[in-house]
Amino acid sequence: MLPALRSIIHTVNGAEGLQDTFDIIVTQVSDALKTDICSIYLNHKQDNSHTLVANRGFDQEMPDKTLVPSNKGIISHISRREEPLKFADGSSHKDFFEIPGSGEDKARAFLGVPIIHHREVLGVLVVQHKSRRIFSEDDEAFLVTLSAQLAGIIANVELRNLVESKQRRTAPTQFNASSSTPGLAMGKGWVVSPPTSLATIPKRQCKDVEAEIKQLRKAMSRSRKDIRDLAATLSTKLAKQEVALFAAYEQMLSRDSLGKKIEQLI
Repeated sequence: MLPALRSIIHTVNGAEGLQDTFDIIVTQVSDALKTDICSIYLNHKQDNSHTLVANRGFDQEMPDKTLVPSNKGIISHISRREEPLKFADGSSHKDFFEIPGSGEDKARAFLGVPIIHHREVLGVLVVQHKSRRIFSEDDEAFLVTLSAQLAGIIANVELRNLVESKQRRTAPTQFNASSSTPGLAMGKGWVVSPPTSLATIPKRQCKDVEAEIKQLRKAMSRSRKDIRDLAATLSTKLAKQEVALFAAYEQMLSRDSLGKKIEQLI
């Protein structure tokens, strides 16, 4: 599953916008998990309704901003519980809600995971299959990891849109954030938008291959240690599925995974 996860994240990083990101995810997740349906819903926290923003596998093309009503369906149930749910036959569940014309009633197997950022549910990522099956723990871990990546992307877009709208005003602006340590402090804040990109770094021929590889391995080893230390620090503050993400990130930084490919390029 790790190669598929890396491939999706790599493709998403090159997406042109948020909708492009959604479309990439539903397509590639369907292929990776071999499911008939994959869909993404965004949550409206005012009333816990959800908007379908992307899907692959519905019987017909859904109109823009198809809405799942407030507190309807398994989708809303997942948002309220803030944890994954899976069923061998989701269509028979008492909370099942079918979007008219989608053909979801033909699907049986169901797995949905919340898209959570800073303990706020931003939406739900769902996969469904037409035959009865129980999605594996690996499938669930795959979606949880991907939903965490997606949550960061959505939150960054929302923050960027908020900053751009506030920049047009002269009134004081308030942003909600998560505290790293208890206490109270006052100071100035800056919105940093550096106009830099990895694409601007010129490509140069490596002069000392062994030295570069040694430096790479040292940097990746330090990064893995930082991830382990951070996971240990947050293990008592985050949910288990969120802590599990750190193990996935550490594995991606192993020499047999991302490291080998970079060394080959060097």
